[in-house]
Amino acid sequence: MSNEGRFKRLLRWFGVHMYRFPVHRAAGKCDCARLDAALAAGKEVNTQKKLGSTPLMVAIAHCSDTAIIDRLIEAGADVNLAKQNGTTPLMVAAQLNQNPEVTRKLIEAGAEVNTAKAKNVIPLMIAAYNNNEKVVEQLLRAGADVKAARSDGVTALMAAAFSKKTEVVKLLLEHGADVNARSESGLDALMIAAEYSYDEQMTRALIDAGADVKAEQENGMTALMIAAKLNEPYIVEMLLNAGADPAHRDSYGKTAYDWAASYNSSVRESDVYERLCLDE
Repeated sequence: MSNEGRFKRLLRWFGVHMYRFPVHRAAGKCDCARLDAALAAGKEVNTQKKLGSTPLMVAIAHCSDTAIIDRLIEAGADVNLAKQNGTTPLMVAAQLNQNPEVTRKLIEAGAEVNTAKAKNVIPLMIAAYNNNEKVVEQLLRAGADVKAARSDGVTALMAAAFSKKTEVVKLLLEHGADVNARSESGLDALMIAAEYSYDEQMTRALIDAGADVKAEQENGMTALMIAAKLNEPYIVEMLLNAGADPAHRDSYGKTAYDWAASYNSSVRESDVYERLCLDE
């Protein structure tokens, strides 16, 4: 192929891939003027790319203010039009946009807060893991199901505990989240907090909400064992004071002290871990 032929082919490629979706491009640039021009030229506000992304989704993912989102909604953008995998605009906001006003605008325009995609994931679960408490609060106010669980049993509360979002955990508990809900593997929010958050306030909030400090995973591991293994003395003490059983043995025959001693060479120097041993 001649250089001229390659050049023409390249131009055609750019023509297809750069200008085929002008509304998407305007949305991605947060450019209201460009959007108006594209719509005035007859471009469809709800056109979807190959995998189903819409201009509204693109704007939500890239724009922190609501101007372009307002304009798209005014032009007839479908706030419930989903991608092939079930992702809705509200789910995109829950994952990628920290501005609670964006979430509020979508809800006011009719976005469904409890629509689920694959594995029964709803926007609240996504926001609890990825976003801030203000976005989560908007979803809760709109009727998001705080007790909903994924197909594997994971809840929004567990997601927030995993991602170390203490304020989100507190907010979900205030709205009635089931503190003792279990995943398929037997994990609850308290165990997840012990494993991943190392946060005293989160642990206290879960205990005060009625978390079962003696709950076990399938292998018999408890939150106390996890905290002991990871050398979290304040969490260990909190769990012991709440009634956790230091004499409990898991399916490996180990107690919390055994786990602590296995992972921490200086465990015997700690008064808290001495208490684990004496309380057996």
